[in-house]
Amino acid sequence: MPVLSAREVIEATGGTLVAGEAAAVFSGISTDSRGEVAGRLFIALQGPRFDGHDFVGAAFAGGAAGAVVSKNVDAGDVSAAGEARVIIKVRDTLQALWDIARHIRSRFDIPIIAVTGSTGKTTTKDMIYYVLARRFRTLRTEANYNNEIGLPLTLARIDETFEAGVVELGMRALGEIKSLAAIARPDIGVVTNVGVAHMELLGSRENIARAKAELVEALPRHGVAVLNADDPLVISMQGRTMARVVTYGIKSNADIQASDIRGLGIDGTSARFHYGGRCQEVVIPIPGRHNVYNALAAAGAAIALDFDLPTIADGLRDFVPAPMRMQVSRTGRDVLVINDAYNANPVSVKSALETLRELGSGRRKIAVLGNMLELGELRDEAHREVGRCVVGFDVDVLMTVGDSARLIGVEAERVGMQASRIRHFSETLEALPTLVAEVRPGDAVLIKGSRAMGMERLAEALLEVGF
Repeated sequence: MPVLSAREVIEATGGTLVAGEAAAVFSGISTDSRGEVAGRLFIALQGPRFDGHDFVGAAFAGGAAGAVVSKNVDAGDVSAAGEARVIIKVRDTLQALWDIARHIRSRFDIPIIAVTGSTGKTTTKDMIYYVLARRFRTLRTEANYNNEIGLPLTLARIDETFEAGVVELGMRALGEIKSLAAIARPDIGVVTNVGVAHMELLGSRENIARAKAELVEALPRHGVAVLNADDPLVISMQGRTMARVVTYGIKSNADIQASDIRGLGIDGTSARFHYGGRCQEVVIPIPGRHNVYNALAAAGAAIALDFDLPTIADGLRDFVPAPMRMQVSRTGRDVLVINDAYNANPVSVKSALETLRELGSGRRKIAVLGNMLELGELRDEAHREVGRCVVGFDVDVLMTVGDSARLIGVEAERVGMQASRIRHFSETLEALPTLVAEVRPGDAVLIKGSRAMGMERLAEALLEVGF
């Protein structure tokens, strides 16, 4: 964590010193009084269901060295803080968080890579981290803290020990990535793909593409945009940036290409990567053809920083997937449990079904699929399309969870799946007894759904049962 003075905070935010000394210093920043606050500056954020001003006293009791507020603080909190504690008043505490993060970012001239896209953001970000870690001490977004709070908290961790950083940019509306990029000031921008996630909020894939393109539009002239050449809406972004463009793909004539892709079962995927007339065998320790795209994107970002293909291959071999992202476990009775339950949209579900077919070759294949959310008017057709994919990818047993997911089963039956092989449940845990009774030794089970469905509980329960 960087050392930050109250004077710097006041200058960055335009705030007013209410208590304490401008010479006071903080070891970092915090927005949660329940976490590590000792020596840090507590920022009292406000939201629809919480108000950080209610926890200023708790933050000080936990050892916080100061607080940024936009309301008058309770006199008891101020007195409890003592003279050594700092209180800075601002107009908007969220804006203050952004201003502080932007200030800290400006203090350290290190390359920052930003990743966005409809799917694959977190996996690509983590792959980039493992590659960069071969040469640099690298900062990265923890988990998927990719929003207006998580991103600045990540950037606020930059100090003189970091040599590079990789962050994830999420969005739920036009203009959000533009705002996040203004804070992060990335040198390299990666766009993985444009799907229909958040269709309910943005209305069309074209609007989703416009939102994602805000990243490449924010890149400086000396920067690099890393674009998926196999996605027409992504490759069209090359005309919207002043940065140099590096493309990647499997089908297209891209700068970085993959060939000879082979599944290695639960050990992952191998491929040959081609760039600049050179070829490198790469092993990606996570299954699925879609993860080859994520690895190519990571390679593109690393090439923008002058990494060679052998070093990239070494970094990708080190990669460890995040929980609930194509997380494959084998039970004692040889049941493969594929926990891909972090989130779901039509593209990611199809990729997961393709991976189930690959890993489940010679096994009975069970797909447990929950609702896909935020699809707007595409909701019904998107779920029906997944139903057709279930049949196309030779799933033996289908279980669906949630009102929308019911249409997956309806469509699967319409195109030929026997009704006796389809089960539907209203709630996630309602499916558990039937799933446990259905699974046999040697089966492959895919579990996937949108975050709100909590489908990972089924995967965890299966592993606890053990089979």
